[in-house]
Parts: sequence; structure tokens; C-alpha cells
Amino acid sequence: MYNIAFATHISWQILPDQHFGFVYNIKEKKYYALEDTELVVWNIISQHKEISLNSLIDTVATYYCINSEDIEHDISEFIDSLFEIGVITKNGRDKYKKSI
Repeated sequence: MYNIAFATHISWQILPDQHFGFVYNIKEKKYYALEDTELVVWNIISQHKEISLNSLIDTVATYYCINSEDIEHDISEFIDSLFEIGVITKNGRDKYKKSI
């Protein structure tokens, strides 16, 4: 498994109602919307400088009162998609292959 952190070239905001947020990738000049479980995952990551994928999955499972195994695949896919759009790092590396 790997550790996850926010990329250094992003800006993000969660709107006051806590049901919607967005991430801006400064390098690519693109916005991405976050809703529902995506926002829950983002909030959990934001509470840590770095978090392991296993800890993230366990925390989301606890939040929803479900088994970690039931969401492991979905959370892993979402994290992969965040990496591919360049807004998170895995083990200190971003999609641009630079160690931060």
C-alpha cells in the first residue's frame, strides 16, 4: 500500500453547506467537483499531512458503519483517479513523476 497527501500545486475549497467542494489543479488550470462520498474522502485526507490508503479506507468505513472490505476497491479507484488528475501524491510522488 502507499501513503496519500495533497499535491502542492492545488487549491481547494469546501462550500459552507458541506455538500459540495472543488479542487483546482494549478498546473493544468482545471477545476474538479467533489460531492457525497468523494467529499468525505477529501475531508479525511485534509485532516492529515499524509495518510495511508489502509487508514483512509478504515476511516471511511467507520464513517459509514460498514466493513472496510466492502469499500476497498471503490476507494482505491477514487484515489487512483485523484492521482491521475494530479491533485494528490502517492508516497511523495505526483503524476508528473517528481518527488516532492
